[in-house]
Amino acid sequence: GLDKDTYKNEFLDVEKPPAFLQPHLHIYPMQGLEQPFQHGTVRYEFFFFHPSTKTLLADDIVFYFTCAPPAGMAVPGVAKGKIVFWNAGGSSMFADKTKGAESAKRMLGLDFDRFLSARSELGSQVAPGATPPAKELMKA
Repeated sequence: GLDKDTYKNEFLDVEKPPAFLQPHLHIYPMQGLEQPFQHGTVRYEFFFFHPSTKTLLADDIVFYFTCAPPAGMAVPGVAKGKIVFWNAGGSSMFADKTKGAESAKRMLGLDFDRFLSARSELGSQVAPGATPPAKELMKA
């Protein structure tokens, strides 16, 4: 295992981050998810909001394609220049669509104008001042 004297860590409650982070970084769990193709297995995904830069960062649940999407993601609604929820091979991560919709509404309710996708290709971001803006690309 890891040398615990060298690699110190502690578990954090992402819904209640440490006080020093709270004014700077907001962490939200995406609710109602399950592993794709492994129905019934809970999946944990998050999105992050940095208010001072109006930046939204999402993990695997949301993608932005600056080029043509890969073959496994090439389904209706997924295209270059769009922000889309994960939908590989026509599957979905949403087990509870009501909870998922509540999380998506919370995400869209944030005042962001920059979007970063943690899992898309290098450079996959919508910068502030982009036309159309990040929030519109997500709603499209």
